[in-house]
Amino acid sequence: MGTTVSATYEWLELYNSADQPVNLQGWVLKAADGTPLVNLSGEIAAGGYFLLERTDDQTVPAITADQIFSGAIGNTGEDFQLFDAGGNLIDEASFASGWPGGDNTTKQTLERSTIDNWQTSLQPNGTPRAKNSTAPAEPQEPPAPECPPAPECPQTPECPVIPECPAIPECPQIPECPPTPDLNTAIEVSTDEIPNLIDGQKIKIRGLITKRPLVFLSHVLMIDNLKILILDAFHPRLRLKSNIEATGRLLQTPIGPILIVYQASDIKVTN
Repeated sequence: MGTTVSATYEWLELYNSADQPVNLQGWVLKAADGTPLVNLSGEIAAGGYFLLERTDDQTVPAITADQIFSGAIGNTGEDFQLFDAGGNLIDEASFASGWPGGDNTTKQTLERSTIDNWQTSLQPNGTPRAKNSTAPAEPQEPPAPECPPAPECPQTPECPVIPECPAIPECPQIPECPPTPDLNTAIEVSTDEIPNLIDGQKIKIRGLITKRPLVFLSHVLMIDNLKILILDAFHPRLRLKSNIEATGRLLQTPIGPILIVYQASDIKVTN
């Protein structure tokens, strides 16, 4: 795709979501078809970015590349894999059958929106060495239901001339409005109760991490069947089998429930 200046001006970017730097010596970024193949070197700071520019450092004006690579990125798609120095697969972007986003006409790049999703960047030429153009939005609190109108009182009957006037009937009581769900106060629940909760409910959950996050995916973890997505890069270091306490917003999605944790202070290691 390249830029408006040259089709050879292509770039890639790595992001370290961990709370400590990563030494890239011995790491390899490669396409399944063999081109490009990049033997990485250097270091990514905690919460930092690593910019790779093709051919020379003129690809991204005014921003210095962390490393230069050679070999064109296929316009019809690529299957990229990232391996650490021990040969372990750390991350993968499988688009050999076609890119899921990006615009070759406007030169808007492809960027990651969530751990499982990609999108076309909202910024022309992308956001090199900076946060991607969008992030999941915090769900809005639904409006409170309106109260039903109060029934009208019956008219007082006229008193007859001789007999005493009958007593005026009392007006029926106005039914109380149902309580408005409080979505901003966290309720403590177990994973078994989550399917019955309202989308957007603020919850607190305690449990054992059953899936270890990878280096570039440390903001994603699992407690049983609940996926937890941490948006704050400066969260505590989390390990497999750690007991944690997490507070955030619940999203009920077709692929299962997701707990969005917005601040590092909302996740704590309890052992």
